[in-house]
Amino acid sequence: MKSLNARSRFIETLRGDLPLRRILLRTKIEVKKVLKNSTLGEKFKKQLKLLDEGSSDGNLDVDGTESSKASKTDAEPSRTSSNLKRSLSGKGKSSKKSKKRKVSDDNNKSEMNQAVVTPATVTSNADHHISITESEAQLALIPSSPLDKNNSQVKTDRSTSKKEKKSRKTKEKESFLNKISDDVDWLKEHHTGLESFIIENLTANLENWNQVKHVQQAPSNNPNLTIEDINRPPAVGYVRVDTNMIHLGQNVWLPKQSYDDAVYNAATNSMFVKNIAMAVFGSQYLKEHSVKGKSCNKTKSKPRPAIDLTKALAVRDIFEYYLKTNKQLIGSNLLSERDTYEDHIRAKISDLLRPPKTSKPKVPKVPPKTMESSSSSYESSVGSDDEKNTEEEMQKEDAAEESSVE
Repeated sequence: MKSLNARSRFIETLRGDLPLRRILLRTKIEVKKVLKNSTLGEKFKKQLKLLDEGSSDGNLDVDGTESSKASKTDAEPSRTSSNLKRSLSGKGKSSKKSKKRKVSDDNNKSEMNQAVVTPATVTSNADHHISITESEAQLALIPSSPLDKNNSQVKTDRSTSKKEKKSRKTKEKESFLNKISDDVDWLKEHHTGLESFIIENLTANLENWNQVKHVQQAPSNNPNLTIEDINRPPAVGYVRVDTNMIHLGQNVWLPKQSYDDAVYNAATNSMFVKNIAMAVFGSQYLKEHSVKGKSCNKTKSKPRPAIDLTKALAVRDIFEYYLKTNKQLIGSNLLSERDTYEDHIRAKISDLLRPPKTSKPKVPKVPPKTMESSSSSYESSVGSDDEKNTEEEMQKEDAAEESSVE
């Protein structure tokens, strides 16, 4: 079975590509020549005979099967050869045994025919074994062709390419998983920030809505309500929680911190208006503008442009809000004090335009004298005056006496 399998493999290789088939045929011819001209053929034949003899004893043949038939066929030629020798040696000994000889000759003829047949079978079997062994030898002696080398290289390249593809796929999967894990971590980190942001905005909107609800609005059944009233600004003093801006009025907004600073630094009502005007307009704007845009009669200078009317009214509205909440003024007192906002703004502009005072050199002051020195000086001065008066009186009296004597 092994030899047949080898032969079938050899035939399959012969049915392959033409260059490979030619190479195999050439190698087969060369192997046959070598077997004929060298001792290899004899060695193979001897091995085959030994195998045949071993198979006659009941051993297994090369094919792995019991060779009982081959042993019988191999034993018959040996018997015929011995009978032939005996017949040749005993020709002229006795004529009495002619019948027996005839019978024996007939038997010998039949045996010879069998012997003629059996060597052919033996030779066919030997040729079969030799052909099988030759095929195996040919397969062993076939040199490695470049096609085989190329095929082996292609196989190795394919295996390496498959490994590279697998490694690439694993690397791509790992990189993809790493990206997904990074995205998940980023989402976890920003999820808390998003929650806090949403909570802050919702609370701010809630507070804004609560403040808007307290603002006086027209009733819903009022037919005079227009769409424009829906977009009107909130009340004066409304504070947005999200931006921390306070509404001054006339849709003018100011940071709550600057309003608080103006309230804290205002000792009087005029100081509050001046601080708010500085926060709304700015110092440079106030220097370049006037309240009404008219020229001054005292200086007779060129008239400057008037300040923004809406911002000025916003200052008036927040001043009224300040008087209500911080000074608790109501009625006519509130209105009269509110209308003085223009005078306070005008005073601030004049303060900004006033030139800075020139600093005079300081004169050192004389230290004041003590009380004792002053009293002594006063007494001395008084005493000297009295003495002078007495001397004058004495002189006058002397002069009067002299005149009377004459």
